[in-house]
Amino acid sequence: MNQPIRWLNAEISAMRPAERIHPAEWIPQRFKLPRDSAIKGYCDLDLLPQFKPVLDWIIDNKVDEIYLCSSSQSGKTTIILAGLCYLVKQKRWSAGVIFADENTAEEISTKRFAPAWEDDQELAKEIDLNQWTKTFRGFIGGHSVKFAWASSVAATASWSAGIVYADEIDKPGYSLVSKEGNKLYYIKQRLESYWGAKFLASSTPTDENGNITAIQRQPDVLVFDFHVPCPHCGQFQPLKFSPEYAYGFPEGEYRGEDGRMHKLGKVIWEGGKTASPDQIQRTARYECGECGKLWTTAEKNRAMLHGKAVPRTEPAGQRKLYLHNSRLTSLFKGGRFEKLAEEFVSILNTENKAEKGDKLQAWVQNALAEPYVDRSHDRKESTVLILRDDRPRGLVPSEGVLGLTCGADTQDNGFYYIVRAWGNPTGEQLESWLIREGFVETKEGLETLISGRYQDVSGNEYVISLTMLDAMGHRTAEVYDWCRNKIHIKPCKGEQRMATPYSVTQIDTYPGTQKPIPGGLKLYRVNTQYYKDKLFNKLSISPGDPGVFNLHSEVTDEYSRHMVSEFRNNQGFWECPQGKLNHYWDCEVLALAAADVLGIQHWKPPKNIQTDEGKRDSPSPRKTDWFGGREHSNWFRR
Repeated sequence: MNQPIRWLNAEISAMRPAERIHPAEWIPQRFKLPRDSAIKGYCDLDLLPQFKPVLDWIIDNKVDEIYLCSSSQSGKTTIILAGLCYLVKQKRWSAGVIFADENTAEEISTKRFAPAWEDDQELAKEIDLNQWTKTFRGFIGGHSVKFAWASSVAATASWSAGIVYADEIDKPGYSLVSKEGNKLYYIKQRLESYWGAKFLASSTPTDENGNITAIQRQPDVLVFDFHVPCPHCGQFQPLKFSPEYAYGFPEGEYRGEDGRMHKLGKVIWEGGKTASPDQIQRTARYECGECGKLWTTAEKNRAMLHGKAVPRTEPAGQRKLYLHNSRLTSLFKGGRFEKLAEEFVSILNTENKAEKGDKLQAWVQNALAEPYVDRSHDRKESTVLILRDDRPRGLVPSEGVLGLTCGADTQDNGFYYIVRAWGNPTGEQLESWLIREGFVETKEGLETLISGRYQDVSGNEYVISLTMLDAMGHRTAEVYDWCRNKIHIKPCKGEQRMATPYSVTQIDTYPGTQKPIPGGLKLYRVNTQYYKDKLFNKLSISPGDPGVFNLHSEVTDEYSRHMVSEFRNNQGFWECPQGKLNHYWDCEVLALAAADVLGIQHWKPPKNIQTDEGKRDSPSPRKTDWFGGREHSNWFRR
């Protein structure tokens, strides 16, 4: 009983109280960089000054959540892992590290986290080799670090931790929504057992709806930028490539440490888009937003060592802090003004439009750490409303009309529709006129509309030759049944990739079943990419020019909003942003496709005939069928 207890050195180390040392001192002494890193040895924080504010926040008891939005290959994962190792060592808390996929989780655990402990003499003493695996790193004190991946519900469940780090939260794994709800919210639940727990997250942004950018807009999050002093006037300011690529600074101004608004600076060079690489290397500089004087990259790098984090808005006791850094804040070669300007000019001179869009998106996201906002969808409603003519709603124009088509978009509670007339009054290009648009709640209401007669000012009557009806959604079987015996209504399905403008497919069974459709059905597959491009081009024709896409004088604001809702994304495909409606746009696409199916562009105008009064009247276009504009014989008309 009187025998002294012989403690192992590892046990003594595990029981030793935490050092009273700041992480900015501990990391350069204890956190080793990966073995395959270009820079060997312990982490030199003087190379990563833009991330030092994060190290103050991780030991601040008033901070619960820390978010880091930064460019790729900038050191953001390194600084967070270093801070996490500090907390694990000092607090002896268990931690969870989440990555977007399993391969990344295992790779970071094996190549970056484990060597940081194994290669340091002091830290290695705390490793429990019996619990030291790819996805679970155990320590003698009983705490551990679990590596998991967001795409797996099981991997992020049934454990708790005092520190959780979620890496690259804009990647697809985090967008999955399980039965437990939002993935990030679910991951944060791992912290509920610990007082003073910390949640850390970092990412390069994607678009405005990505996790890291959406968090930036939350009112309980205080957003910081790393400000550096101008070498000439001393004004502290965030480094931005240009006001056009500065998300969150709509007026091109930032809030300074003095609480007042100041103008953003920008990277400039001689020659603009046509500048040669040599010209860029000689002239690329940063223009101070305050005094207008120019900085060299070397001057910027020296100023970085004196930088500080400054909030974009007045602090209001927020416990969630967010730091934004672009590659301009990097001391590595990627942060040189000359390199950034040369990359940008190269992108601007890319000839292929789709390739140019892809490169610009990748550069904005990865170099500037800004969400990519596709400006091609910023079409104005005024560009649509300018196409209005003098006709009231429902009136057919009096000259040149060859036929009418209808496009209808099926909804759970009814149908959006448009009726459009087509003609060739100038003899050059097919012109069209919107007759009416709206919404009906029932098939009977749509049937009445489709079967109705439309008149011009002279009382001549016109009928709709063909209606293309969207059959997809929750009412497909119902639409199939309705169209089955109606030659003038064709069910259709939009497809993004097709070799032809449209094609016809025989459908013999109802969707999702083996139940036969009596007599079968012909489904029209419509190349939406082709017709949306065609519709966009028609909307660009000025009033009075051949081929103009006319609207009646009473067209609604709702219609014009729908017509500018979609945009072509960087892959070249049409896309409707979340929260916007595009039903009339879809209806116009179907009416345009219907005109193609009819071949209206090849129809000839009916010959004028002489009346007893010597006046010339035209036979009504209702005497033409939808197969090609041929006049019906008397027996067919009866």
